[in-house]
Amino acid sequence: CTNNNGNKQNRRNRWSTINIIWSRWLYNKTIYPTILLLRIQNIFRRLEQSIDDLKYDDILVNPSKGTLSKENKNLELTKNEMIVFTYLLANRGKIVTRDDLMTDLWNNNEFINDNALTVNISRLRTKLETFGLKDVIETRKGQGYKLLWD
Repeated sequence: CTNNNGNKQNRRNRWSTINIIWSRWLYNKTIYPTILLLRIQNIFRRLEQSIDDLKYDDILVNPSKGTLSKENKNLELTKNEMIVFTYLLANRGKIVTRDDLMTDLWNNNEFINDNALTVNISRLRTKLETFGLKDVIETRKGQGYKLLWD
């Protein structure tokens, strides 16, 4: 009976010691919200980079390399063009609002000229046309954009 109480006391002492060490370590660590958010953002960025290749019809989309591939042909997209294309691809068949795209592209509270998105969409359409994908991004007036899907 005393042996059992002794074991309980030893366990309490060990946990007490661990708690003291942990609290001293944590007390000496100042956690800055900005740094914490940046670290979390970095984790998500790494997760996004590890996305496997995506498919659009017979085209292989590689977001981490920023390329579209089809029958030994490659098309390189800029960072913004790839963000727009993968966002539309993830929401294929659905209308994506301009606000959603702008939030995904410029993930901050700064005011971005509305024309910047129009320019990115226009450049993406031009590149897709040269790659054999004509009229795959449809503009819905007053609603947004839609990636057409067969």
